[in-house]
Amino acid sequence: MIDYAALAARAFDVPLDADEREALRVWGDLLQGADDARGTLIALEHAILEQPARTHELRQAMRDHLFVHGGALIGQVGPLLQVPRGLALDWRAGQLYSAELDTRNATLLTELSSVELVRVLLDAPMTATARRLHIRVRTERQVAPVVNAIGRYRGPLAIEQLIVAVGVREQVIVRSDDPLPEQPLWLYARGGSIAALATTPVHATDDPETLAGRVRIGRALVHPDHRAGALARIANLGPRAFAFADTLAMLLAPRIVTEQSSVVEALVALGTHARRFAGQLATITGRPTLYDVDTRRAAGIALAKLG
Repeated sequence: MIDYAALAARAFDVPLDADEREALRVWGDLLQGADDARGTLIALEHAILEQPARTHELRQAMRDHLFVHGGALIGQVGPLLQVPRGLALDWRAGQLYSAELDTRNATLLTELSSVELVRVLLDAPMTATARRLHIRVRTERQVAPVVNAIGRYRGPLAIEQLIVAVGVREQVIVRSDDPLPEQPLWLYARGGSIAALATTPVHATDDPETLAGRVRIGRALVHPDHRAGALARIANLGPRAFAFADTLAMLLAPRIVTEQSSVVEALVALGTHARRFAGQLATITGRPTLYDVDTRRAAGIALAKLG
């Protein structure tokens, strides 16, 4: 017998193989037969994998499905799904992995403040499984109230990556304080800064399939003193380290860190999961004023490997 709940949880940590994906499709069919909204989400997830050229269309189909049939998952989030560029959701095995909420349009169209919008999202049943939360606000003064609202939230949360951004480019800085001590964050970006939270060097036994392993590897990845070891560990793990793909891409913004050629090499080690960053890699190859020759060469080699 297959433990489908364990299989769904595993989909957050590692790429599922062909047999596991087929088992998940069987589970999705059973959920559809029981009128469970997650069944259609699983079917659409598989369609995106099989037809990547239709990703935008299929993600819109997910939003439409949730708006009509996903009440048990989305709670009061429904209106946000109708706001242009308001809420982007990343589903894995019918569970929410990541939510990106842009409050700038949503505050105008829903008449809710940025803090109220965040609370609506946190209260949604689906958000209890989310590991990544990205909130964009209009002004710097809105950042602290949003962070405080998340820190005071007393519902079940599994957030490991928190980004509260305004319209500025991120910069990596060292910050020794953990802003949300009750939350085991490994990525924390506030306003225009990515905080390098307190960490220790990465060990060869650190496993990204465990929370402790992700926290150690992720914090070391952002911290300038320990980044080299984290990049080597990620490159060694290959596709198993795909939880760090978005952070690697963030560190490839112009002049963010000095080890960008190593960041590219770690990203390409993720294999097929790095293909969605091909556009960013192509941009790097053609920007000699922003990237050194080693980084541009690494990006070109990466594009050739990714096909």
